[in-house]
Amino acid sequence: MENNIIYETLTNIVERIKLAPENTTIEQINDLNEVADRFKLSLYEMVIVAFIAIEDKEFNTEEIIDLIQSKIGIKSLFIKRLIRKLGKRNIIERERFSDKMSIALNETYLSAIESGDWKVVEELVPYGLYPFLRSIRHLIGGGFSYGHRMAMHFDEFSDSIDLLKTSSVSINQHLVCVKYVQKTFSHSSDQSLHISLFFNVLVKKVIYDSVVEIDEWMENTDRGTFEMREFINKHIKTNSWPPLKQGLVEIVGGGRMGESISIELTTRGVYELLSEFDDDKKKTLADAGFITVPHIDPKDIKAQQLIFPDSLNRQFEPLRRAMDPHIQKLISEAMGGKNGVLSALFYGLPGTGKTEFCYQMAREYDLPIMNIDVAAIQSKWVGDSEKNARMVFSNYKKLCRQTKKRAILLFNEADALFSRRVDAKSSVDQMNNSLKNIFLEGIEELDGIVFATTNLTSNLDAAFERRFLFKIKFDKTDLETQSRIWKLYFPDLDSEQCLEFARKYNLSPGQITNVRKKQIIETILYPDQGLFDTVNHVASFEKLNNDENAKVGF
Repeated sequence: MENNIIYETLTNIVERIKLAPENTTIEQINDLNEVADRFKLSLYEMVIVAFIAIEDKEFNTEEIIDLIQSKIGIKSLFIKRLIRKLGKRNIIERERFSDKMSIALNETYLSAIESGDWKVVEELVPYGLYPFLRSIRHLIGGGFSYGHRMAMHFDEFSDSIDLLKTSSVSINQHLVCVKYVQKTFSHSSDQSLHISLFFNVLVKKVIYDSVVEIDEWMENTDRGTFEMREFINKHIKTNSWPPLKQGLVEIVGGGRMGESISIELTTRGVYELLSEFDDDKKKTLADAGFITVPHIDPKDIKAQQLIFPDSLNRQFEPLRRAMDPHIQKLISEAMGGKNGVLSALFYGLPGTGKTEFCYQMAREYDLPIMNIDVAAIQSKWVGDSEKNARMVFSNYKKLCRQTKKRAILLFNEADALFSRRVDAKSSVDQMNNSLKNIFLEGIEELDGIVFATTNLTSNLDAAFERRFLFKIKFDKTDLETQSRIWKLYFPDLDSEQCLEFARKYNLSPGQITNVRKKQIIETILYPDQGLFDTVNHVASFEKLNNDENAKVGF
């Protein structure tokens, strides 16, 4: 490389090392200190890079170790560790040929040397928040995709690296996130895990607009499963990890029933830890709509016309008006600035439209629904049910924050939850009572909207009754309402025929819906049969018991 000052300088360094008298220390090699500073490498790392860059041959690991060891007299184990560190920092790459591993400079570093421009070399280690976060992706695990990596056997470089001593960190000491890590984790046990997870959270947020899936992060570390689980149980699940405890990071998903935990920066974390970004960038990151809490999007709810008796519609009216955002604002002002909980309990016979009414309210007011399966919360493991119950309210708050809406928290068919508490005679009784108490407390303190449906018409726990502002009973529909529902689903039947079916079968709205679905199938199978006869035939088999006093439902 003619007239290339960098190549010439590295060549001179290599020649001086080869010709150096015995007992010459590495610090005595002319120009090595200055060049190492430009490359942001230690003196020994610079020697390895210089030999690989200048020697006109392909090295394998043992050859480079023998060459350097013979010239500067350091132990082979130390050189191996340096090579691994350089690999982890993506400065060198290794490719297997036959039974040997070839070592070469990373394309970026090789191009910088070939440019002959010291400024290009000095920019290899990025300065500033965004370049810094991009540069440390390959140091911290987490399953990121990097550029030119096909030739690199990453497991060869799996030894832990002290991130705080890397050149990327050393030239970015001014960054708030670096200062935070040095202050918070520098003396922690499992320091490397703390630092890896912390910077994973920042990298995922800034570069990928995503969250950290804890299981994925665990898989991409070089620690054992037991060690990682112990770290998660000790620091994450207990919310004792400093960034979690300080409100800079939050759990935004998972954590129950075997689900992987997801964590990300909070709005506070964005503004405090990424303060070097301008205001627009911080606002964009803080407002990033990455919704991680499972929910039902109101746009996915199909419009459904519901027919109820006039008496029931009159009970709905105050609730409907209270759902209006303008009315909610007035209510908040009247309560001294506190929104509080808007709660409604829908109880009564099954198949009367309780759940569908909740869905249609969500669709009407464009509110996401977080649907809770109480049975899924219960766990055979001691204490897990209580943790799962508390996670319900934590996730609800996150959903509201992520969607920027007062979501609907729906306890659907929660009969077991709303029944009266019993005297604890067993551990199961104790757990059930404990769950009820957690839900009672959570509903009481919630700032949002809670709907609950239950088939219980008696045996309701009085404490739950008090938690709901609106308590609306769905009675068995009268004949007039049933007739209107028959007409809704079968518009080709005349009013008299619809009234006849209402009198004859006395079905709930849910059962009439079933009749409609089965009629569609029957019509396809037997197209010559008339509508009235088909409906009459199907409806006659809807009830398992034609006793008029039997309970209706599915």
